[in-house]
Amino acid sequence: MTIKNAVKQHELEEAGPEHPYIALRHEAQGDAAVIAGTGVHVWAIVGYQQLGMSVEDIAKALPHLSLAQIYDALSYYHDHREEIDRVLERNRLSPEIDQETLIQRIMAVQGCSREDVERVLATQGAWADAPETEEAIQQFREEAAKWPIPEW
Repeated sequence: MTIKNAVKQHELEEAGPEHPYIALRHEAQGDAAVIAGTGVHVWAIVGYQQLGMSVEDIAKALPHLSLAQIYDALSYYHDHREEIDRVLERNRLSPEIDQETLIQRIMAVQGCSREDVERVLATQGAWADAPETEEAIQQFREEAAKWPIPEW
């Protein structure tokens, strides 16, 4: 076993046979449920669904995930609702966030490309064009405050 594989094995533990696509990753704030092999957090999938995205919308926005992985993330949430709800609450955005900061945070947390982030945001109707009026900017910020992205 290589050092790299040993570190990976230490960082990830299986969530259990009832959730074959979920792993627990050791992070600074405790163990985090992620979709194994992707780094996508369960709370992020749940957050997207709470924003109104269907499982199919999530799969289109994050094409590297299978439907089985997404459904398993949602199943894990229902089995560990209190834990995931705490993470979701902790990771809510402040209303003052700007578009570029939002994109950078999603890219860092999810480990995905800018194109993937923009596809998710476009699917949600977050912006087709940048808001031009103060009212539109405020509406964007209020909507963005609901998105499950961690504070840094």
